[in-house]
Amino acid sequence: MNVIEVAVVFDTNGQPIQWYIPPNGSGVYIPDSRSLWDILWENRDNLGGVAHTHPFYGQPGPSETDVTTFSAVERGLGKQLLWPIVTFNEIATYQWDAEIGAYARIIGNPLGVVLIDRLRELSKEVSHG
Repeated sequence: MNVIEVAVVFDTNGQPIQWYIPPNGSGVYIPDSRSLWDILWENRDNLGGVAHTHPFYGQPGPSETDVTTFSAVERGLGKQLLWPIVTFNEIATYQWDAEIGAYARIIGNPLGVVLIDRLRELSKEVSHG
């Protein structure tokens, strides 16, 4: 099975704004994309966050690349977002915690089950080649 990281940009109510399946995607990262940035910028007033997959089983946690991306996006937009990470069997949401100076896992999940399931399906469905 070929798997890739995919994402969904969602609004402050947890509703999808845009699904993102990167062309020539990877199982270990989502490539930088001007079109994805444009979606974030155009929806910044109602933007709740960006969820993405880590296409494996196990506990989701942000990679160094994730943390760098989270920080850059938030600085560019001038606002904090929620950052759910979805594996094939778990979900964890991260947000900047100024008290500890890092992205920390928060209690709760801004996404509904349907969105989480769709992210998992899209991560598994994409075929390379």
